[in-house]
Amino acid sequence: MGFDTLFQISIILLFLLFVFLVLIASVGFFFYLEVKWVILPLLYYYRGRKAIYSDSSSDKSKEHIAIIVIIYKFKSYGPLFFLKNIFVYCSGVELLKEGFEEQHKPYIIYRCSSPKDVKEVIKIKEADKVWIIGHGFKHGISFGKERLYYCDLEKCYKKSYIMQLHCNEYGGRSLIDYLCETKESKEKSFVCDCTRDFYENREFIQKILEKMRKKEF
Repeated sequence: MGFDTLFQISIILLFLLFVFLVLIASVGFFFYLEVKWVILPLLYYYRGRKAIYSDSSSDKSKEHIAIIVIIYKFKSYGPLFFLKNIFVYCSGVELLKEGFEEQHKPYIIYRCSSPKDVKEVIKIKEADKVWIIGHGFKHGISFGKERLYYCDLEKCYKKSYIMQLHCNEYGGRSLIDYLCETKESKEKSFVCDCTRDFYENREFIQKILEKMRKKEF
């Protein structure tokens, strides 16, 4: 067998190896996408929805953590309401529930489907710590055709901290700017200036819960 023949065979084998590696990489990449955007979201959706619709034993008349969950209805977004709720259900409410129960922190999950629902929760004096999970912008929450602007809540009771876990683009003042007066309450609170996905929310929640366990929050 001549040198030219061996060289040609080597080139063919290298090409086949390259094709094989590309196929393996493609399968791995698509498997990664399937796990991240199909399998895990289905698991998070089930666990999150179960937690959101569970009963809370905490007393509204006593100091507690308010977890405000925006639930979207068909009348607000049409068929897209289901996609809107996927983000909400996957954002880690079950992590908050499990974490607060583990640390014996009183909490109540408030399912809100309108600006009025949210206002009623924020007006509760005993709900002095607030988590908000839904869709919105820095200055408010979106309910499809309706919107809640945080400036409408300016006269409500002040809060120890507020976690604004929805998209926060377009500028304006956050709820933190209106209801967190002290330096400590502002430092404990969270708001960003960009969009968010449910993976970011879950990661953030896990970090805060870990800080709580270590008494650093």
